[in-house]
Amino acid sequence: MALSNHPGINFENVFNYSIMQHDIVAHVLTLGFVAHAAGLVYFAFAQKDIHPRLRTATIMSCFIMAAASLNLFRQFSSWNDAFTWQGSAYVMEQTFSNGYRYFNWFITLPLLLTQPMFVFGIKGKVFLRNTLIFVVASAVMVLTGYIGQMFEVTDSALYWLWFIVGSIAYVPLLIVLYRVYFVDREKVPVHVEKLVKGLFYFQVVAWTIYLFAYLMPAISFTPTGVVTRHILYTVADISSKFIYGVWLSYIALKLSAAKGYQPALDKLQTFS
Repeated sequence: MALSNHPGINFENVFNYSIMQHDIVAHVLTLGFVAHAAGLVYFAFAQKDIHPRLRTATIMSCFIMAAASLNLFRQFSSWNDAFTWQGSAYVMEQTFSNGYRYFNWFITLPLLLTQPMFVFGIKGKVFLRNTLIFVVASAVMVLTGYIGQMFEVTDSALYWLWFIVGSIAYVPLLIVLYRVYFVDREKVPVHVEKLVKGLFYFQVVAWTIYLFAYLMPAISFTPTGVVTRHILYTVADISSKFIYGVWLSYIALKLSAAKGYQPALDKLQTFS
């Protein structure tokens, strides 16, 4: 196959892989699937301890976990189907694509961005304004990322062009997210303040990992680069969805207890 004549080819398809390289990718994709499947169960049971007014964010986490786990299972299956052992290496038999991730992010990213507003009591026009910006900016960012990764092998100029356009869309998203965490939200108890601020910085770091995964063809165009990309993607997925969701639900639990919600008080008592 002349890859230069086939836009849409991801750089995973350019190489042959050792047993270790192939298995590491398969294992990290499995880890991501299992983590999000477990997260779905966790958030389904965590709802009952959170005040009904704050519970929407935890319900949204259930949808996010379901979507992410299905996507990662699809990625795992695609990876195993794409490469066949030929006695000395795993060789491409059919193409592997990262495109599934981007369509998953069309669903999960707007949900992740709006979740904190339900916990922090942001309502009315501010909620609508922030949601509109989140939806539009995230859609542009995901769409340009999807288009850009289709040229990571065949056309570096287009690859970088779409990366730059997507990075520009990332700026208003971060600005509004900062406002959600530090400006627009209701005042929270002092003992919750550090948790809120910490979650913002954690979320930004987790998303930044995706950028390095996207740029891996430019950083290391090798089989090791492929393995590293999928490790980074999985770390980013678990961090930005599962760990982030648990952190946010714990904040919701703390705020529920501050409102005198008895199930939350009882749950926190088990932690002490």
